Amino acid sequence: MDGHDALRLMVRDYPGGVEAVALRLGKPWQTLDKELRAAPGYKLGIREACAIGQLCAEAGTPSAAAYATSVASHCGVHITLAPVEGASPMDVMHGATNVMREVADVVGKVTEAGQDDH
Repeated sequence: MDGHDALRLMVRDYPGGVEAVALRLGKPWQTLDKELRAAPGYKLGIREACAIGQLCAEAGTPSAAAYATSVASHCGVHITLAPVEGASPMDVMHGATNVMREVADVVGKVTEAGQDDH
């Protein structure tokens, strides 16, 4: 998942969606929408991307770390999120499920890349 995909997912998961995130960032929602779609002439800066991550983390959205994970992946590193104090067993299970989904995605891409070499 690239950075724009991650940010679109994060904004979609945020309570109130693009309108609420844009309001928190102090910009019209139409502008944020165009930035997220990488429309010609519109760019989303790294500070705004990080602010979206912070908003999502504060709201506890399931995709709050998607942008950070995407950036780490493109840099060739892996991040592991620290457990949240007081997390319920179901929260832990959801976290494990998300990790497994990410691992499956990586394995799929590696497999595809290996097939391209033949």
